[in-house]
Amino acid sequence: TAGVFLLARTSPLLEFAPYATVIIAVIGAITTIFAGTIGLVQNDFKSIIAYSTCSQLGYMVTICGLSNYNVGIFHLFNHAFFKALLFLTAGAVIHALANEQDVRKFAGLQQILIFSYTALLIGTLALVGTPFLTGFYSKDVILELAYARYSVAAHFSYLLTCFSVFTTSYYSFRLLFLCFHTNISQLSETNSSVLTPYTRKNNLEHKNKYTNIYKQNAKAHDADWVMGIVLLILAVGSIYAGWFFKPMFIGLGSDFWNNSIFIKPNNGIMIEAEFLSQFVKTLPLILTISGALIAYLFSITWVSGAYQIASNHLSKVYLFLNQRWFYDKILNELVAYNAYKIGYDFVKIFDKGLLELLPMFGLGLPKFLKSIYIKLGATQSGLIYHYATIMIIAAMCGLTMLCFTNIILFLDFRIFVLMVTCLLII
Repeated sequence: TAGVFLLARTSPLLEFAPYATVIIAVIGAITTIFAGTIGLVQNDFKSIIAYSTCSQLGYMVTICGLSNYNVGIFHLFNHAFFKALLFLTAGAVIHALANEQDVRKFAGLQQILIFSYTALLIGTLALVGTPFLTGFYSKDVILELAYARYSVAAHFSYLLTCFSVFTTSYYSFRLLFLCFHTNISQLSETNSSVLTPYTRKNNLEHKNKYTNIYKQNAKAHDADWVMGIVLLILAVGSIYAGWFFKPMFIGLGSDFWNNSIFIKPNNGIMIEAEFLSQFVKTLPLILTISGALIAYLFSITWVSGAYQIASNHLSKVYLFLNQRWFYDKILNELVAYNAYKIGYDFVKIFDKGLLELLPMFGLGLPKFLKSIYIKLGATQSGLIYHYATIMIIAAMCGLTMLCFTNIILFLDFRIFVLMVTCLLII
């Protein structure tokens, strides 16, 4: 988030560096799809929301790279409401379930954690850009502006962010369905390996009930009134903040930003975005609904089929995404390891051998530097009048150089050369 703010504040510089903005837009779009695809296969409650945050930051960086900094800050502002709501709701649910975070072990919490379910539902709908909720007023504008900008980088960013709309919808509703709508009997009949021993033991007893093992063994309970007030405030912001603040942040003719943000006139495309086709404007909604339906299919109605697809047909893709595109492996083994190796070799060759052999007045470089240090240290007498004398001499030399420079600037350069030549001859 600080990076998005920094991009907006440096807009006067970025507007005159077109290649830099192209790189920013492309990196933001790649970040969006990178985090979104990783979130598809995460099973930790907080990890899903965290990768969602990274994906949404990609939206903000992308639109800043397309010279619409006000829209990026607006999405940052809106995102704060529903993402804070999601994270705090996650904390409430995890606390209620005795610190359990694996969503594969959740089931049927809708009847137990009613308030938390409502808060998570509102946050999810706002995150995926449901019409007339907070996320809709900034997320859809980002997509429309990316499409309206006639450049290769903008259209590349538009395609990636559109796909990210689908992934966001899928993992958000997958989280919602696995935690609150899935029945224990559905999970145990398809893949019992993802359940806790308590769940498998009591499955027959709770086969047709949505109240699950957590209510009997973990004493699951909803958030108390202190947390409830906070969730309620954030839920209201997740519903109304986008509609209320849109005219101020990105409204045509708004003077809210004054000189804080600079956009070159030929980069302003807010008006062009209003005349896009109806298909372009409704495409994000279509992708959102598609992601929700597929999440419902794979999480509730066809869990066994989804498990078979992930384990057999798309096992390598699943492994690639589950290992975060092997980003950590590449970073550790190719970048960090080689950097440490180069540093070790540099120290071994230079610091512990080669520098000792460099001739410096018959001494090695370390001994030469040490001799200079000793000689300079000898000049420090510790007497105040010595230091005062040095300061006066330095000030006089500085004033002399200043006057000499002014004389040079005042006289013609050729006259100055003639004077110096005469002095040398004399």
